Amino acid sequence: MICQACYSILDNDSGMAEVGGKAFTIAGASRGDKAATIDEAKYRRFRRKEAARLGLDMDDDEV
Repeated sequence: MICQACYSILDNDSGMAEVGGKAFTIAGASRGDKAATIDEAKYRRFRRKEAARLGLDMDDDEV
């Protein structure tokens, strides 16, 4: 999973960039505006679903 802001940084010829002080890469197949990105709301839904699947009870602050 990747947010649009980070993907915009990584979507370059090499697929490599620094994000938040750490080096990241993306596969060539994901470059050129081909990767699926998520926004904050989708990420929160994903976290809630995964927490429920694992039997965890998360507060809204933790999601």
